[in-house]
Amino acid sequence: MAIGLRVRGGPMVRQPVFIGIDVGKDWLDVAQHTSEEVRRFPNSDSGIGELVTHLEALRPQLIVLEATGGFEFPAAALQGVPGVGPNLARTLIAELPELGHLSHKQIAALVGVAPLSRDSGKMRGKRMIWGGRAPVRSALFLSVWSAAKWNPVIRPFYDRLRANGKPPKVAQVACMRKLLTILNAMVRDGRPWDPSIPPEQLRLQHSC
Repeated sequence: MAIGLRVRGGPMVRQPVFIGIDVGKDWLDVAQHTSEEVRRFPNSDSGIGELVTHLEALRPQLIVLEATGGFEFPAAALQGVPGVGPNLARTLIAELPELGHLSHKQIAALVGVAPLSRDSGKMRGKRMIWGGRAPVRSALFLSVWSAAKWNPVIRPFYDRLRANGKPPKVAQVACMRKLLTILNAMVRDGRPWDPSIPPEQLRLQHSC
């Protein structure tokens, strides 16, 4: 299985450039369809930065990544999103291999950021979160502090919740769930970060 990423804004050229990336735990091997040369980059933060610079110079029309059980996540998605840093990216790879393979409700429940009811008969208890993957939830909790300031999707969402009277912790958990939904949709669909596409629209496109 492969992940295809269409790159926007490339120049109009007579012969489009297509890139294939063979993904391993330690290395990313990059081949161009018009050349026999294969470039190798470390599958690390610095190596991915070099890869991005290399691809920007080529301005490819299509990039295809091999899907290898999570090793492709950093190159494909998990740090282009404002608020997602190395700690969250590594945690998602190590602790959440289901990312991109479950619905937004399932992944939220698995991590433990979905509000669960405590109802009994006619009694309606307070909705709370519990259980789930504690390391992922902790990494999301820290990342949302940054996302609530710098992410163009998360920031207005957080501000709107607070303006509507939601307590800071409730608003933060909702932002954790929304950020996780965005990342889940990106990995599932093989999409780069695009703040113009809301998570709700991504879910709708997937269900059609």
